[in-house]
Amino acid sequence: MPKAQIIRAVPGVPLSVTMVAARLGVSASTLRTWERRYGLGPSERRAGTHRRYRPEDVARLSRMLELVRSGVAAADAAATVLSLADEDLGGALVGTSVPSGPEDLVEAAKLRDQERLERLIAASVSVVGLVHTWCDLIEPAMETILGSDEGEEPGSAPSSFLTVAVLAVIRSVSEHCPTTPTPAAAPVVVLADQDHSLAAHVAGVALQWNGIPTAVISTGPHAGSTGSGRFAAHRARAGDSVAVVMGRGASCERLMRAIAGSGEVDIVLVGADSPHVLDQHVQRVRTLSACVDETVALARAKATQGEEQLLED
Repeated sequence: MPKAQIIRAVPGVPLSVTMVAARLGVSASTLRTWERRYGLGPSERRAGTHRRYRPEDVARLSRMLELVRSGVAAADAAATVLSLADEDLGGALVGTSVPSGPEDLVEAAKLRDQERLERLIAASVSVVGLVHTWCDLIEPAMETILGSDEGEEPGSAPSSFLTVAVLAVIRSVSEHCPTTPTPAAAPVVVLADQDHSLAAHVAGVALQWNGIPTAVISTGPHAGSTGSGRFAAHRARAGDSVAVVMGRGASCERLMRAIAGSGEVDIVLVGADSPHVLDQHVQRVRTLSACVDETVALARAKATQGEEQLLED
């Protein structure tokens, strides 16, 4: 998955089993089992190439997945979707359409339509990837909502609906992340203040999708402890050697200096408004996409250095 994107797909173009598996959130072996047992396989056949799934094939698999998750036996679900004509699959095909822009998320959030929000976000993630969905859709939508002078109705805030929808989608993504680093990678911790908490979780899942063991820690004062104290304790336990820091202002700068003072942690500082800290261990990036790319490279380089050190010892 290059550049922390879950999948890239062009509407109407036949997809491989790997791409369909990533798009639906199931394993490729599950799709092959459904093909072998129930005949729910790809219909595209070309000489000398692998078989490919057409949009109608993906729509049937999507409907199959919905039925199975709702409690229908796999054999019965397969019989149902195989009996549907292509025109009856329109709902499943429409359900994967990508939002036209942040305004679609804003509208759904204001209507408190949680199901639509999750569907729009998941559709975008399946086509352009998690990081691009955050940068191009989710973050601008959240800024629009929070920047409105209309205010939010107490107890029914659109920003909260959008936050819950994002967390639901990235939780689903995280369930299919690799469980072991491939290739080997040093563990990473993402440290973020309250304003950057959601972005931190998006970055964390993107890193996990790249096979990077990741944890997210709040930098605020909680339960009598500080962000730097929690990082030190977590690092002693997990051995983190790469830290991603998201924040702004004096508190973020103090955290940065506390971490950099150890001299053993590589730091990726994220955001155009993050504090300027001059240190050889600090790399400053402006965007979440650059953050993920840089952190993946650092974590893998750290693991390689560790292996080489062990061989020398």
